[in-house]
Amino acid sequence: MYLQKTDYTSRINLDLLNQIIDTPENIEENVLETIDRIATDTIGTYAGVLYATAAEWAKTGLNRNFLLFKWALDIAVYEGFMRIDDEQIPEKHIKNYNDCMEDLAKVATGKLPLNLPPKENDTIPDGGDTDTQGTGLRRIGYTKKRTHTV
Repeated sequence: MYLQKTDYTSRINLDLLNQIIDTPENIEENVLETIDRIATDTIGTYAGVLYATAAEWAKTGLNRNFLLFKWALDIAVYEGFMRIDDEQIPEKHIKNYNDCMEDLAKVATGKLPLNLPPKENDTIPDGGDTDTQGTGLRRIGYTKKRTHTV
């Protein structure tokens, strides 16, 4: 798991976290593993468009990218709160989640660069590859960049 139970202390009181993740005795479910997976898959889906994220999920402690760590916590805490009534979800966690998703959308379009290695070229079925090297803003669309200025 990328997020450990002690990592949540920066976002939520552990007593409250324990109440949220508590499951009935007859249900075999590890809620922390589930919400951790949701968080890492969500970030990987957005950031994985342009960046190599797979190696990041194996890191622990201070070796982690703390922006990804922050986003993972925002998503995981929000997903944990999905187990209770909507009226009981604190507004700050909803806002943190919404801000995180906006940032991830920017990352996917290249408008918010990350301090991660770029994703390697993908091979496509016809034998070519897609160029996803580099960081920063990507040109999207069919129009090539002009060769002259006006």
